[in-house]
Amino acid sequence: MKLERLPTRLALGVCLVCAAGLRTSAADLPQGAVLHLSFEQAPAAASGVTPDKSSLHNDGRVTGAKWNATGKQGGAMEFGADNDYITIANHGSLNPKKLTLAVWFKTLKSDAVTRRIFDKRATRGYALSIAGDTKTTGSRGKLAFTINGRNICLSDTILTDGSWHHGAAVFDGKDMTLYVDGQLQKGSCPCPEDISANLENLTIGMNRTNPDDEEKNHGFEGLLDELMIFNRPLAADEIRGLVGTVDPNAPKPKFTKQQVAGRLRQLKLLHEEGLFTEKFYNDRVAECEAAADNAPATTTAPAATTPPPPAPPAKAPGKKGKSAKAAQ
Repeated sequence: MKLERLPTRLALGVCLVCAAGLRTSAADLPQGAVLHLSFEQAPAAASGVTPDKSSLHNDGRVTGAKWNATGKQGGAMEFGADNDYITIANHGSLNPKKLTLAVWFKTLKSDAVTRRIFDKRATRGYALSIAGDTKTTGSRGKLAFTINGRNICLSDTILTDGSWHHGAAVFDGKDMTLYVDGQLQKGSCPCPEDISANLENLTIGMNRTNPDDEEKNHGFEGLLDELMIFNRPLAADEIRGLVGTVDPNAPKPKFTKQQVAGRLRQLKLLHEEGLFTEKFYNDRVAECEAAADNAPATTTAPAATTPPPPAPPAKAPGKKGKSAKAAQ
């Protein structure tokens, strides 16, 4: 029996090299999403609710922030100087032991104040922020990932340049890592403890659980789009896929026409075994063929893959004399 969801998992390993960086729909996002605020449309006028596109309905309620039609993909939410935020009611799905936070952001604001993007009580939970002045020298304006208030991971560079950037924060149960625009940052750090579960609401754009004097009434200033939380650590290829879904100009993995041809052969075999629906197979082939159009051809095949010369045909038994005579 052919199943639609089974091919999705198989094709991730079979032809991700072809599809990475191509635009995909929300249905093609990695598994494990517990929150996805896309801001495709303005929040409901009466309630201020912006819908969660994951299956868990962790909808947000907007306070102060304004919908902007010119986001990174479709609309975005614009946060001003004071008291602009989105509240998402506490739910068990928002307290995972391992996680990935992902967001597109655009800001020029860089000062002494740490300005939250995600906040689930950073001192006893997790947060992703634009760093202010911290104990770490040169942190201002960098992306900061925090777990339990004691573990902080910073981006390599300052990101408050008024351009769109994609940030992804990953915790696998042992280490914290950051990606910016799909690129792994150098400043990963160990975190030998679980994320503390808490009963606080998740807040987007502001610290409303335990702000210090500088943070009170002040939060992120700029645009946020495509906010996501996953209940597992995404792999590097999956994060690059998130970036490529929205930004077709994002760096794409390099591969050869021979590699693409190999993926196509694997797809065909799986399709012939009945594991792919016809539509899914055709879509994946189209993606690989599109990738092949831009793939460089290798000038010299690796020695390991050079086929040996064909063996001479085996001689039929009892024909030795005849063969020798013919050879004369």
